[in-house]
Amino acid sequence: MMNPTRHEDTSPSYVNDYLSEERPKRYSSIDLKSFTSDFSERIGYGGFAEVYKGRFPCGELIAVKVLNKSGFVEDTFEAEVRTMGKTAHRNLVKFYGYCFEDNMKALVYEYMENGSLDKILYDNHHGNIELVKLYAIVIDIANVLQYLHHSSPEQIIHHDIKAANVLLDKNFSAKIADFGLARIMNRDVSRVDLSRTRGTPGYIAPEAWRPQSQVTFKCDVYSFGMMLFEVVGKRENGRAEKWFPGLVWSQFENGNLEHFLKDCGIIAEKDKENANILCKIALWCIQENPDLRPSMKDVVLMLEKEKLVKDPPFPPFGFRPFSQMIDMGESGRENIERERSDKIEFDPTYPQIITAGSTNESVAGSDGGVALPQLKSNRRVLRSPIMLERSDKMELDPTYPQNIFAGPSHASVADCSTELDQNLNQLKEKMVQLNALKMDVNNKVNIEEARIMKRTNQVDEWMKKVEATKLEVDRIILEGEMDVFIYEDYVRSRRLEMKKRAQQQHMKKTF
Repeated sequence: MMNPTRHEDTSPSYVNDYLSEERPKRYSSIDLKSFTSDFSERIGYGGFAEVYKGRFPCGELIAVKVLNKSGFVEDTFEAEVRTMGKTAHRNLVKFYGYCFEDNMKALVYEYMENGSLDKILYDNHHGNIELVKLYAIVIDIANVLQYLHHSSPEQIIHHDIKAANVLLDKNFSAKIADFGLARIMNRDVSRVDLSRTRGTPGYIAPEAWRPQSQVTFKCDVYSFGMMLFEVVGKRENGRAEKWFPGLVWSQFENGNLEHFLKDCGIIAEKDKENANILCKIALWCIQENPDLRPSMKDVVLMLEKEKLVKDPPFPPFGFRPFSQMIDMGESGRENIERERSDKIEFDPTYPQIITAGSTNESVAGSDGGVALPQLKSNRRVLRSPIMLERSDKMELDPTYPQNIFAGPSHASVADCSTELDQNLNQLKEKMVQLNALKMDVNNKVNIEEARIMKRTNQVDEWMKKVEATKLEVDRIILEGEMDVFIYEDYVRSRRLEMKKRAQQQHMKKTF
């Protein structure tokens, strides 16, 4: 393999040859230290990697992404190499090469002069960038996602679409980067099982959070929609009552979206039209049901105004109006009161005299001696269904209330006591039977649980063996791909040497 530090020619033709003939190329850690001046200028970092600015010997600026030593480093490296090695699009960051050594796993990309989109949206880098330019950036992102989902040799789900992974070149053309979480699928496969949650909270589609779920490219559509809200608001989406997608939906539903966008600083007529389109597309993209979300083909058509953007049918996933949590409104309270009153009946046997007048009156009339205090209003006394049910099971004494103070006879008490004893004995027998049945059921449950546990342990052991075999196969495949890259690099180097020798021989024959 040729050492890239030996090149000295920096003419434009040589630069083009260097960047086209020899990529993707395998570099050593020594090469990368030379390119980056011993990793002296860090330009970015994340949870799994750090990015350094460097320069090829030909003078071309590069970005070197050094992966951290973590449990996902090889998975991330493999996903990036496989994805970038199989794709080619003007809105994908160019992949120049890689380093795969025991002490270093790194990827080499083209350098993007204007950094990432999140710096522009959140930190106001490059001043107050116009919405027209942001709209063009959104179209670039939509185009490359359409390519990944529908036009690349294999279907690719990025799984981490967000403003931080959108890079901008010197002309503010957008390019997607960071394929460390990407999934490659055959074209005949529409959905895949999700082995673990992939992505950044706030951008992850709801189906990607659910255990043992299946996902499609529509999870990228959801992330794209969440990013559109950030483009419109030029801010992070926030949380709770300040959650920007929820605010947009509330204003859209109430017909105040245009006024709301004006409060966001969108005043020009052309900007109003574009912002309205972005908001509606975003609301479509973050529908909870993946089938309701548009494909990126349709999104591109809507952004390019070749297809009408219809009104979204449902609020975004997770939207809960704050007013619903603190106030049901008058109609809601009336409905609840009506529902309660429908469940309460009047007791027709209750003395009518209880609707008291202005003076004390007796429940039993003139003969009784039980007096009621003066009541303040002419209210009807309601009795609950439980009370009515109990009263229906009791016989009314026709002599009531004259004999209300008469004590029960001894005979009636003895009869009641005997009946109660009989009932108690029957209940005890029932309890003994139920306890025996309960023990029998518990024994059967314990036996079944033991059987299931044994089978579960067997399945777990089998899954561990399968996972170990899968990891070994992936390692062998990755090593094979590395060998292929090395051999291809050797072939390219030999071809370049033969080409130079042929040119030298031609020059000798000429002179």
